[in-house]
Amino acid sequence: MDDETRRAEPVAPAHAPHVRRTRAGAWPAAAVLFLVIGFIGGRWWGTRQADGLAEQLASARDETRRLKRERLDALQRDARSQDPGPARIDALEQKIKDLEARLALSADKAPATTPAGADPAAAELAALEERARSPGGRQATVDTVKDIDDFIARHPDTEYAARAERLKYRISEARMWMFEEDARQPNALAAQYRFAEAMDLFGKIGARYEGTRWTLFAEMRRESIQAQKALHDEVVRLIKAAAADGREPVLEFDSPGLPAGRMLVLDARDSELVIALESDRRLRKTVQWAAVSPADVYAVYRACIPEPTAAQHNQLGLFCQERDLIDKAEEHFARAEE
Repeated sequence: MDDETRRAEPVAPAHAPHVRRTRAGAWPAAAVLFLVIGFIGGRWWGTRQADGLAEQLASARDETRRLKRERLDALQRDARSQDPGPARIDALEQKIKDLEARLALSADKAPATTPAGADPAAAELAALEERARSPGGRQATVDTVKDIDDFIARHPDTEYAARAERLKYRISEARMWMFEEDARQPNALAAQYRFAEAMDLFGKIGARYEGTRWTLFAEMRRESIQAQKALHDEVVRLIKAAAADGREPVLEFDSPGLPAGRMLVLDARDSELVIALESDRRLRKTVQWAAVSPADVYAVYRACIPEPTAAQHNQLGLFCQERDLIDKAEEHFARAEE
């Protein structure tokens, strides 16, 4: 070896005698093996981590819904000792936000879990995984799930099918929140007794999710709102008929903002009703149905329909269920089955 070559050869510093000397650019076989194992293990761990985050997220959402339901029920029954309080719900909602952020980050950083090699199934699954990670609208998500279902049907009982099922679970979780976001507006309209508008929107939502279970959910919501609209229309008709005969319903309202004392219900329309003091019919007030508490609206309904049919019991049950009058809802559903 000449002096020029000897000077070019890398030499470990004297204070690091443990460093192994190799030819320039060469890697020890153990290091290569370590990197390969680390790469494969990292991809496996990334997938496991994403699955675990999705499961934690679903659990946190379920627990939040349960606590909110318990809290409403406790407040309605004035059972303060059984009220879980807002602190636990706030903590869970913060946990949900954190998990959503972590899941989104892991999805953005995760490499494809299936290399697109010579195997057509591997290539197809890799393409589906890429589509699942790519931003897309609601219809794009629906189409991706349809293609995953088709892939699973063509590759049953394989590791590819198992991976596709996990992919579908993550997409389904995201799609659930898409549907809930879409349903927010028609649900708000139904709560304001704008039933026809709510039904129209749920019809459009059902068409948007055609071919998935969310179409069924949209149709169920539409049918529930349609039943409540039929009940409401009948009550409006009965109020008008009673006013024409001088037999106006008399009630005492507990809703904030309404006058105290016994009130006559003089007239009603789809979105509002007219009330007046029984002691002085000239002191009348027009109020929106949505401004009256669900308990007071229920009292108006029952004053107009003192002996409901089986169909009307079911309609009253749906009305009470929508407005968290749980005990009354269960009572009417039971009577509808008699």
